[in-house]
Amino acid sequence: MTAKKPEPQVPVSRVSGKDWKMAKTATKRTQMPNALKQTYDARMAKTKQLNIARDLAKSMKQEKIDDKRVCYENRMLKAIMDTERSLFYLFRDHDVDKMCFIYF
Repeated sequence: MTAKKPEPQVPVSRVSGKDWKMAKTATKRTQMPNALKQTYDARMAKTKQLNIARDLAKSMKQEKIDDKRVCYENRMLKAIMDTERSLFYLFRDHDVDKMCFIYF
């Protein structure tokens, strides 16, 4: 009988031998930034969503500015019309052709 030399057992994975414990894995140490750990398509999808939100916010802000401008123009037109109406009622009994107006 020839005696076989026992081969050293090399564990396939690091297992504790206890059923309730999880298999251990080596710690992953990488200096890569989190943004580069994602795929290019995932980053572009995220960028597209950010651009959509940014464009929506910009359009809402522009719409608000336009509404304010329209309200301001309407107020100014109303003020001018009120002034013209009051001048009309003020001078309706007078001969306007003989009056001298000074415009500033």
